[in-house]
Amino acid sequence: MNTMKNTFRGGTAVCKDQNGEYIVAIEREGVYRLVGNRLTSLFPFPFRIVKLIKVCSILYAVGEKGVFLKSWDGGKTWEHKFLPTTTTIWSVVGNSRGIVITHGNNCLFFSYDFGDTWCQVQPFVRLKDNQPSVRSLCLLNNFLFIGTKIHRTYGGIWKLDLSSLKMSWVKKEMNSMVSSIIVYENYLLVAGGSCKGTKGKIEYCSLLSKNNDYFWNEFEQVESQASFLDVTEDNGFIYVTSSQGKDGYATVSRIHIENNIVVPCNKVRGHGWRIANHNQHYVVAGHYETIHSNQIHEQATNRNSNLKQVLH
Repeated sequence: MNTMKNTFRGGTAVCKDQNGEYIVAIEREGVYRLVGNRLTSLFPFPFRIVKLIKVCSILYAVGEKGVFLKSWDGGKTWEHKFLPTTTTIWSVVGNSRGIVITHGNNCLFFSYDFGDTWCQVQPFVRLKDNQPSVRSLCLLNNFLFIGTKIHRTYGGIWKLDLSSLKMSWVKKEMNSMVSSIIVYENYLLVAGGSCKGTKGKIEYCSLLSKNNDYFWNEFEQVESQASFLDVTEDNGFIYVTSSQGKDGYATVSRIHIENNIVVPCNKVRGHGWRIANHNQHYVVAGHYETIHSNQIHEQATNRNSNLKQVLH
């Protein structure tokens, strides 16, 4: 593990902008632009922001107490409102047609006009008083994948058909939260865990399976983690962050698709809340520090060279 990095104060969310720049949320201070080793304030804001995304030229952010933020001009000016929930909003997704979807505890908020107006959807209503809480979202064409917090009965990943609002349970997970979901090529990649023990895992399944049958596989790990908190991909480079270990540090790892393995490449103090990358460069918003790593030298270990190349 050999890295070069710049370190800043603790952050809670990050997304990639253009030309190797990043947008970072600093703990209850606001939104900043990160260019190289310089952090510049864009929007002072006293609430905790836990997810930042960029959809085309629009920036969206969500966080504690139902807060929702939007910027049309690259972060120069921001609009904000509070959606009707007192819970922390952990995830937000959107597309170029103006659809924005985020969540409350066990409900979804839909906007069809870039976040100007909203309607509420109850995807788990048929489960009555035993509904799971939403933790992560992933939008793929006309389907929304919903990851839950730990729920002993109905935890895991659900798929919502946006045309019919029909729900299907695509992955059952009784002992782990589903903290992050992304699509890479024709695969769904999922990060999660329980923050206790060493049961954190990164799993994947093919989205091309017939009859909506999802067969899940797990990446091998060089170092076991209690929980993985976020996963990011750019140009085929995939990175993941973890919760903090007993030493007070979270692990940043790279997922080597060709070897079916997760390889550590860095550390960050506290929980590694969010990560965003541009090729091999990445920024981690960690509890006690935000790191910008701009040079990486890492190799998969020899002992794992014989692992099946399951994605090829």
